[in-house]
Amino acid sequence: MEEKNVTKISLSTFFLILAIIAIVVMGIFIYKINNDKTLEIQKSTELQAQVNSLNGTVSDLQGKINSISETISSNNSSENNVKTNNETSNVATNTDTTTSNNNEDIKEVLQKYLDLSGALAGSPKNLLVELGLLNKNDTTGESVDVEGTPYITTNIKSSEFKSTMLKYVSEKCFEEEFERWFKFFDWVYYRDGGATGRSFEVVNVTKIGDSEYSAKVNEIMIDDSKETKEYKIKVINYNGKTVIDSCTEN
Repeated sequence: MEEKNVTKISLSTFFLILAIIAIVVMGIFIYKINNDKTLEIQKSTELQAQVNSLNGTVSDLQGKINSISETISSNNSSENNVKTNNETSNVATNTDTTTSNNNEDIKEVLQKYLDLSGALAGSPKNLLVELGLLNKNDTTGESVDVEGTPYITTNIKSSEFKSTMLKYVSEKCFEEEFERWFKFFDWVYYRDGGATGRSFEVVNVTKIGDSEYSAKVNEIMIDDSKETKEYKIKVINYNGKTVIDSCTEN
């Protein structure tokens, strides 16, 4: 009977001790959870503070970037305005220069045309001399009759004569004003005869339309006096060169 009581007391004690141990373990576990939670909350608070600080720094940097961008934009705008003004000025200057240079080119080709016309007014031979195709003192040519008109033979190839003329006048101008004084076989024959000839001095050239110009020209007389005349000329581009297409006295 006594042995049964001892056993019961021992089991009760065991369970009590076991309960106490469980309570202690749970207490430790709960403490650890609460402690970890507190640390996490503290870390979260610190991180939030850092995030807020970084946001403030980002805002400050964005403000500085915006300020710098506005400054750069303002400077670029000023530079573009200056560049635009300079380009406009340069375009105007270049246009004036181009026009001036173009007029000088027209003046030069007109002077050559008038020199050729003046030489032809003296004789067809003088035209060949003016072109540099025949020596002024050349006497090797023979007089031949072509269709009842006397012509002088030359050793100038017909193709060479025409290609040289087309450096200064259009084909239309060549045919209308120069061709009839010559006969073209393998070699050039020029009409026999001559006169005084004419001399000209181009004073200035002014553009009056598309490919059209007005020119003031002095015709130099035998006594060296000058008579000023106005001419209207039209030019075309032929083989990359500006040539006279027509020239009429006003």
